Amino acid sequence: MGNPRDQKLTRRQSENIRWHIASGAKQLAERLKAHAAGEIELSSTQVKAAQILLDRCVPTMQSIDQTTHTDSPELTPQQVEEMLADAVKDMARRNPDELQAIVASVTPLKAVS
Repeated sequence: MGNPRDQKLTRRQSENIRWHIASGAKQLAERLKAHAAGEIELSSTQVKAAQILLDRCVPTMQSIDQTTHTDSPELTPQQVEEMLADAVKDMARRNPDELQAIVASVTPLKAVS
């Protein structure tokens, strides 16, 4: 039969292990947070073990791929300026006091010499 470590896990066994790890992920994260804050002491082995377990069930920032999809085409800088000008004109017509307050709150840019 050989070494049990050489046997491949079934899909169900693998999912069961991941579920158990994920259910403890919150507790692991809380302990690591407390360790980082100096509230509890963990050995380097404990920290490494927690990291390995978390890596198996929580995606890292490196593994997250964010893609945005939009139905609207990209706008040129001129189109953006036109849209902004239209929005400012509309705001001046509908809410002149609010627009005046916004303009007053903006620090003017100083020319670079």
